[in-house]
Amino acid sequence: MVSPPDPKAPPVAATDSPPLAPPDVANSPETSPTPPDWTSPLPATSLFLRIEPEDRHRLLRHPRLRALTGGRGRATTVERRFFDTAEGHLASAGVTLRLQRSGRSTVQTLSSIGRWLPAGEWENPVSDLRPELERLPDPQIQSRFAERIGSLPLLPVLEARVRRTSRLLQEGDHQLRLSLEVAALRGADQSERSVCELGLESLAGAPAFPYELAQQLCDRVRLKPVPAAPGTHSLDELLGHAPKPSRAPRLVLERGVTLDAALARIFRSGLQHALLNEEPARAGEDPEGVHQLRVALRRLRSALSCFRDVIPATDAKRLGAELKWLASELGDARDLDVFLGETLAPVLAAFPGDAALARLHQAAELERADAYDRVQAALASPRVAQLWLDLGSWIERRGWREQPVSPRSARLFAPAREVGGSILAKRHKKVRRLGRNLAERGVEERHQLRLQCKKLRYAVEFLESLYARKRTRRYRRRMASLQEVLGHLNDQSTADRVLGRLVDRLGLEATPAVQRGAGVVAGWTAHLAQERLDHLADEWERFHRSDVFWSDALA
Repeated sequence: MVSPPDPKAPPVAATDSPPLAPPDVANSPETSPTPPDWTSPLPATSLFLRIEPEDRHRLLRHPRLRALTGGRGRATTVERRFFDTAEGHLASAGVTLRLQRSGRSTVQTLSSIGRWLPAGEWENPVSDLRPELERLPDPQIQSRFAERIGSLPLLPVLEARVRRTSRLLQEGDHQLRLSLEVAALRGADQSERSVCELGLESLAGAPAFPYELAQQLCDRVRLKPVPAAPGTHSLDELLGHAPKPSRAPRLVLERGVTLDAALARIFRSGLQHALLNEEPARAGEDPEGVHQLRVALRRLRSALSCFRDVIPATDAKRLGAELKWLASELGDARDLDVFLGETLAPVLAAFPGDAALARLHQAAELERADAYDRVQAALASPRVAQLWLDLGSWIERRGWREQPVSPRSARLFAPAREVGGSILAKRHKKVRRLGRNLAERGVEERHQLRLQCKKLRYAVEFLESLYARKRTRRYRRRMASLQEVLGHLNDQSTADRVLGRLVDRLGLEATPAVQRGAGVVAGWTAHLAQERLDHLADEWERFHRSDVFWSDALA
């Protein structure tokens, strides 16, 4: 098993093979000048979960929790008050202003996701539960905040009375802190609701222990992993609004990072991206929610495929199958979002008042409603919560280390930059091979090329920070242009599938007029596809001429 040795005892391998150790630094060309310190403990982790308020007593009485030794629980009461303008300027900009009082201490916290204020969080003590922006520790933040808000009054828009229970738990070498928060929320309109959240923070022992414990608690309690710690959610979410969809943040890896450490960053980023978009996808208010959740799932699946040479096959198969299942549950909703928003909308605008097209539109809306019902059912299922916990546990215990010693597994000790070059070259070659004689390729072959372009794009996003930025930017730009044309061409075949389902849904109502309307839409998309086909060869040629950024020439 690939595992850092315990300084107090030799590690026990999962197989008959000896545990993988760092290669000899002096003789191996694949080691960094400073080898990784495998005797250091893995960093502590925190897991945050949403729990139904009525389940909290069942949670605290759970036999698994009661079996863990620890001191008595400590209960505290916290008051929180959130402020915004009457028009909601802060919430719309991703800024949260919170005042919190615990005992005799009151703290003001201003946080931003990086729209009109830089991303970050600023705290300072205050005298009461009222904003004192002049006391913010950063004068530039004070100034920029004042420029945006001016003299607009800041009003309390949400009050929360939080009962927090903390308890230390221990089992062998594992120690963690359990924090249970029950918040009674009251909005400016006096509406009330409760939110209950659980935090499990690893203090000592295996970083994956919080995930493993949560998996065991799920047999009696409904738990759902969430991306943020209790008390740090956006104001929109606390008010009961659907959180906004989030794109994947740019992944930054240091030049000397090992492949082992890079894998942890890549998979953590993918899991966080998925968790951030689960609620937007469930709400269905913005089509980008389902889209970004599907992107997160594709990125995770692509990472399993991209690094399959150093990931145990059983892990890749198990996790990949669950990620694929969830992606398939979201597929129909995404297809109908694209059909309604990008395919049918311009046709309706070009033929206003056409009764057949209006009937098709109505059928598509009903079909989309059914598809979103399936999305909500899937995301509410225990299977999804178990997927996130299983994936999180695998990441935090570095599950890719749990394999016999081999030349392949030894690559985990190599710098990610060296290993990444061969991975990117392999993906690039596959795209180039599929793109040969592109003008003669059929729909299915272009579809396969599009899929391989996506896999190459995700590999580039995982590893590009390890290489010169100017060269990676040029390569990505040309790759994105090619992928966009291929994506639009794929929309035509998707539209044809959706049209067939809509006509089937209408059944006897699919009159000749409706059939004619479907033909109009099909003809419209075919015309656009032909226009894009005319540009495909040019985009392919530009990409084909691109210099690769990971080496001077392809090996």
